[in-house]
Amino acid sequence: MKQGCSTCLINDISDTAVSQDSDNQTATLSIETQALSQIAVEESKGPSWSKPWIAPLLKDTLFKVSSDDESPNHQLNTYLLLDAAQVTALEGVFSLAKAEDLGVQCLLGGEAQKNLKDYAPYLINLTLSQQQLEDGDIPSFYRNIFVRYWGKHCGIFLHSYADLSTVARHCKKFIKLKDEKDQWYFFRFYDPRVAQDYFRWMQNDSTRIAKWFGIKQGKPLIQSLIFEGEEGQSFTRIEAKNYEQLNDHSSIGLTEVELGWMQQSRWQRTKRAIYQSLQQELFEEPFNLNKLERNLVGGWCEEALRHDYTTERAIYDYAYSHALAHHFELDMAEVNDYLAAKDDSDVEKAKELQQILLNAINTYRMNQQEE
Repeated sequence: MKQGCSTCLINDISDTAVSQDSDNQTATLSIETQALSQIAVEESKGPSWSKPWIAPLLKDTLFKVSSDDESPNHQLNTYLLLDAAQVTALEGVFSLAKAEDLGVQCLLGGEAQKNLKDYAPYLINLTLSQQQLEDGDIPSFYRNIFVRYWGKHCGIFLHSYADLSTVARHCKKFIKLKDEKDQWYFFRFYDPRVAQDYFRWMQNDSTRIAKWFGIKQGKPLIQSLIFEGEEGQSFTRIEAKNYEQLNDHSSIGLTEVELGWMQQSRWQRTKRAIYQSLQQELFEEPFNLNKLERNLVGGWCEEALRHDYTTERAIYDYAYSHALAHHFELDMAEVNDYLAAKDDSDVEKAKELQQILLNAINTYRMNQQEE
């Protein structure tokens, strides 16, 4: 799993349930989600530069020309916090050659920046002038971002009146954090799946709001955050409200409540993704299942955890096998007991479980044909 927090020691999924402390805070976050219409880029005719590259509503939200009431001559900048690891996973390579003229800063430093250059987060200035918006003079890098990567969890967007270096310094504070036991975590808040849940969770926590939005002397460094919804079919815009008396003075860290919540949130996303993948795979040849209940899939995922299947691959294979067993009315109790007694890894046991199930289905079908 790549979402959320990760360390070199903890990579498995936890089913620990947590809830946010309910404090009566004056500060809050304004959270607005809007649906997007599809852009049929492939169907468009004409040269590539004239093809649609972004949904109009998203364009108006990200690249609006706005001024601070107290600083009317200041440009509201639009920044992309890009996840090179996700781009590398999609493309096999990573390059910022087309973004060099825009302004780019890596959020890692020193040896980490050199060694992890294809997997690091990068802050990129995507600000467009009114003239560029009117003339349609859009650099090719923008087209790649919104045509190729939108909806694929490659980053989040920020609005700020501050310059690139200032915003980069602020964002660096959250890349690597300690928990209450002095354990270090890399926090992937720039994954929109993490951001979607995390900022909703902290929406009434004035301390976290002040820290994350960089509020000093009653003014925020970060004006708003914008990130994609599921499959890029919507976007969410978040900004701090009622913060005039707040100041960013607290220490940065991760509490046990936050960590537990993020593990639980990641677990819910995992179950949802497994259900969607099973729907697609089992509704096609050779099985052609016509019904797969979401609550059953969730139950099989929970059952997999209880049987010590802790990696996503193993949990998926376990749910896959039990979905087929349920369809063909096969009893898996003895097989589960047999595998539980083995010393193999959860991935190896899940693969064996799947193979046993497929063999049983083939035997079942052969018997049906003979009858």
